[in-house]
Amino acid sequence: MRSRILAILSTIALCSCTMSDFDMDEVTPPDFNGIAGKISDEGGYPIEHIKVTVDIEGMEPTTAYTSSEGIFIISLDDSYLEIDQVEILIEDIDGEDFGGHYATLRDIVRIDEYQESGFRLSLDYRLTPATASEYSPQF
Repeated sequence: MRSRILAILSTIALCSCTMSDFDMDEVTPPDFNGIAGKISDEGGYPIEHIKVTVDIEGMEPTTAYTSSEGIFIISLDDSYLEIDQVEILIEDIDGEDFGGHYATLRDIVRIDEYQESGFRLSLDYRLTPATASEYSPQF
């Protein structure tokens, strides 16, 4: 019984470590310019089909959806933009279909220094379940 419990705990610890780490270089080419990230739940498990909207001053807002691995990628055409901040809106648009209702998240990422070789931003978010007042189904 004790060895069985230790095996289960080892498996849980292994999953927690590997699922929470996001490496942008593993999912984008070296010359990629843009934003990539991973959306997961509180346990570190990826959430599929989450809508991610990125708003950068001087550009049209861009939307992407997470893959089955919870990954989203937004390419920026102009690699020489001087970006001061990026506004991020993360929304669960389909409710129960992919694991439950998750709270909407808004974030502003401030960029401290200009990147001469192109713009690469790596993000990693964990969503919490939505309360009844936070989730309003779209009909």
